[in-house]
Amino acid sequence: TLISKCLGCMSGVLLLSEIHPLGTSHFNPLIQAQRWYGLLSSQDLSELKARGRVGFADAIELIRRRAEDCSQRLVIRDWSHLDFTGVPFVARPAHRLLTAEALAARYELRQVCTVRHPLDQWLSLSQLAVVQGRLTVDGYLSGYRRFAEVAKAIGFYRYEDLIDDPKSVMKALCGDLQLRFDRT
Repeated sequence: TLISKCLGCMSGVLLLSEIHPLGTSHFNPLIQAQRWYGLLSSQDLSELKARGRVGFADAIELIRRRAEDCSQRLVIRDWSHLDFTGVPFVARPAHRLLTAEALAARYELRQVCTVRHPLDQWLSLSQLAVVQGRLTVDGYLSGYRRFAEVAKAIGFYRYEDLIDDPKSVMKALCGDLQLRFDRT
C-alpha cells in the first residue's frame, strides 16, 4: 500500500487500487475513477448501469481513455489477494494473475510485483476482521509460495527496500513501468 501511495501521488499518474475482475463488487474501478479522479460523472455511471453489465476490460478501457484525455497514465494495482489467498472472497484462489490475464489481449502490460516479508504479510492478513480464523497458515503459505514464484518471474520490489531508500526504489519502479519519476 505504501508503495502504491507513493506511485499514485506522482504527477501524471492515475492509480486504481485493489482492482480485480472477480472483485468489482468490492472495489469497482468505475467508482474509483469517478470518486477519486472525477473521470466519470454520475450521469456516465447511470448510463453504464442502464446498458447492463459492463465487462471488466471494457471498464478499464473507458477509464484508460478518460485518463489519457487528461494526460494521465493509468496504473492498476491489482488485488492479488484474490489470486493467491482468496479468503473469504473466493472459494479457491487461481494461483495466477487473473487481472493481467483479463487485460493482456488488449494491452501491452508492464508488470512488477511489490512484496513484503511473508511473516509480516501473514500477521497483517490474519488480523483483518474479514479474514480472522478463516485462513490457515498452510493455506496462506501455499498461496504465498506460488505468488513468490510469479514475483520472481515478473520482477519485484521489496517493501523493506522502499523503507531504506524510497527515492531509489521509486525511481527504479517508475523506470520499469515507463513512468516519469516525480521526486516530490
